[in-house]
Amino acid sequence: PPYSLFSLVCMGCSSSRDAETPTATTRASATTLPCSERCMRDSKRTARSRRHSRRIDVPSSLTLRAYEELGETSELRAGSLQQLRSELATLVEQRVAGWEDLQRALEQCDLWLVRFLRTRKYDSARALHALRGNLSLSRYLEGLPARTGGAKPGAVAAVRFWDLHIEDSSVRYVLDRRLLATVPGRARDGSVVVLLSPSSDFLIAWGRLGVGGFTLAVLKLIEALSLEPRTQLCGITVVVDLRRASSALISTSLRPDMLRLTERLPPPLGSQAP
Repeated sequence: PPYSLFSLVCMGCSSSRDAETPTATTRASATTLPCSERCMRDSKRTARSRRHSRRIDVPSSLTLRAYEELGETSELRAGSLQQLRSELATLVEQRVAGWEDLQRALEQCDLWLVRFLRTRKYDSARALHALRGNLSLSRYLEGLPARTGGAKPGAVAAVRFWDLHIEDSSVRYVLDRRLLATVPGRARDGSVVVLLSPSSDFLIAWGRLGVGGFTLAVLKLIEALSLEPRTQLCGITVVVDLRRASSALISTSLRPDMLRLTERLPPPLGSQAP
């Protein structure tokens, strides 16, 4: 059965993360408190120390695939990262719209940035466009009215994407109720398989977290999964299980404000969408 997404997120901290299928030992150790503490400590390090703290090269068994599909070499990766950081720095210096978010992006580690390059096959212009679109979506979700999806006004606390982490209450809410989970192992193409099971629990979550807060928590978890070189190359497969979808959930999802939100949501990072 699917296990907690938190397990796979924390596996990124372990030395066994290159294994094709998580072992029983890995699963047990992945859910222990020390691992979550390491995740939190990593997220709070300064930009300079984080920049070189996480491995960004794909496993040796996938080096040829990375070259054939993406044209990736260590030289191309280093040069593209340098160019992307330079372009971000220029935009920040010019104080373009949303420059504060671009500054935060510039402070992230190389592993956070390189995923945009990998999903756009090292086309720097497209990678920068995708990055800015990602940040723009986060701002949009942060600003969604409390009434979106029928949530009660005043019942939703403000959520900022940059402030979210694996131990945030909204993220834990999604994890603990298994609104999003991962399937053990990987698909045949090497992608991580994420199971999304819409049910009446979604309505409760939307009322508690707000539609914007709930979606931000889901995107933060998808982001956490993407911070692994193998996943950046092989992608994330999202399986939507509608067997528990109620008529109330479907009717709420068809509200005009919800449809507008759906139109803004891009494919998950890890796909090869243009």
